[in-house]
Amino acid sequence: MLANNLWFIYALGAAILWGLQYATIEQLSKTIPTPLLTLAYTIALALTYLFVFVCFRFELSLAQLRNYWTIRNLLLFGLVVLVGCASTILIFAAIAKGTATKASIIEITYPIFVALFAILLYQEDTLNWQTLIGGLIILFGVIIVLRG
Repeated sequence: MLANNLWFIYALGAAILWGLQYATIEQLSKTIPTPLLTLAYTIALALTYLFVFVCFRFELSLAQLRNYWTIRNLLLFGLVVLVGCASTILIFAAIAKGTATKASIIEITYPIFVALFAILLYQEDTLNWQTLIGGLIILFGVIIVLRG
């Protein structure tokens, strides 16, 4: 049972950690300019990943890498990196100009866009009534926050 719901535990853990991160970014953005904060964060993140990679000695042979790094995967990876950089800059700027609470509530509309892009770009049909209703609830919640 736990193995079937591990994705939920991971997602909830990520949500908790994102909450802590956003609240802390808001505090840092009061004294550090957004471009400098974003750059320092990105460099520290890359160094942390490198440290973990080296400590756990993940080893891949050249043959394995060739299997993973297809043209399609390289293009998708490039898109993920560019979009990740842009979204990080935008959320840091939103937190600095507003508050972490308001910025995160607006950002929480991303599941709507996940479903939309999954359908439009990748022909994934993951949208069902439960997901649609959940997305609408999120959207209505955002509207309530914006009006309040």
